[in-house]
Amino acid sequence: MRTRHPSGVPEPRSLWADPAAREPHRGWFERLATPQDPAPHDPGTPPPARNRWRIAFFTLLALAALAGAALAGAATSKNDAKPRRAAPGATGGLPAGRTAALYRALAPGVVQVRSSLGSATGFVVRDTGTIVTDLRVVKDATNLQVVFDDPANPVTARALGVDEASGLAGVNVSPSETPGLKPLALADSGDLKVADPVLALSYRRGLDRSITTGIVSGLGSSTSGGAIQGSVVQTDATGDRGAPLVNATGLVVGVLTRAPSKVTGNVALAVPADTVQRLIPELETAAPTAPVTGPSTPATAPAGGAYIGVSVVTSPSGTGALIQEAVQGGPAALAGLEGVAATGPGGGDTILAVETARIRTPDDLIKAVATHQPGDVVSLLVERAGQRFNVDVTLEARPTGSP
Repeated sequence: MRTRHPSGVPEPRSLWADPAAREPHRGWFERLATPQDPAPHDPGTPPPARNRWRIAFFTLLALAALAGAALAGAATSKNDAKPRRAAPGATGGLPAGRTAALYRALAPGVVQVRSSLGSATGFVVRDTGTIVTDLRVVKDATNLQVVFDDPANPVTARALGVDEASGLAGVNVSPSETPGLKPLALADSGDLKVADPVLALSYRRGLDRSITTGIVSGLGSSTSGGAIQGSVVQTDATGDRGAPLVNATGLVVGVLTRAPSKVTGNVALAVPADTVQRLIPELETAAPTAPVTGPSTPATAPAGGAYIGVSVVTSPSGTGALIQEAVQGGPAALAGLEGVAATGPGGGDTILAVETARIRTPDDLIKAVATHQPGDVVSLLVERAGQRFNVDVTLEARPTGSP
């Protein structure tokens, strides 16, 4: 039976009949009347070991997730990104629209020159009717004609002068018969650099005007037969002989005179615009008095002078004149010298000196030979397959009509 407090309120049940026996155990079996706030954390006190482990674990987990996201992003960027196009002109090319615009602007000034000896490309350089072309269709030719837009209606032309060393010739048409002539402007080829983009415009017989694109693949000096030919432009923009080589602004930087061959490799050679500019006054003179339908008698380079009979370029080593071809029966060939044309790529003799004159470039060889007379015996220092030796060459007089 429950007991009642004197006030009438029932007394709570207890495990102990005697209240005095309950006091020592109050702390563990009775809930405190009010919750106690945890003691504030001291920042200087490290967290408990268990909390430190949790913090380290989740920190490592977060770093691993970030690293995984970065790798995934890199893989996506590498595999899914669209390839970038090279900027026009980055590899020497021109945008198609620019090429087409240059062709439309320049084509009217590019002509086809015909004669009894064949045909070649030419281009107008004066509004008076002067045209620069390849000498092979002009020298000693008959029935000289020029085609503009209609191959069935060529215009009669007359031969002017030729330059044997450069391989160029001049012809003239009457402005009254060819109204609206479109001369092409010449550039300062001294500003030309390797890898510059260029275009070659050709007009071959039986075909319409055509265009090829490429770059300047090399700049150097060359000579044929020991004649002063000066600098040449090498290019993979191949075309017809006499074709103008044009830069990206539409200016003529050279005239093609030699097509790719086993000697020159996959490049064509062009006479630089500076040389053309210098020669134009000479090409405009010595006009023949014979009828245009008869044999033309253009001016030719005078015979005579010392002749060694080689075609050379600068040696790949950078020093010396590498023989490309030793003219058959010429002084160099008779002395046993060989050119690349006979030995194949990697061969050919390199001339390092003429007497005491050191030869570094083809121009040095030209100047050294020019100081001698036909009949002189000169000692050459030659390198062949890594071996150097001396050889005596008897210079001859330049044959008539020889470059």
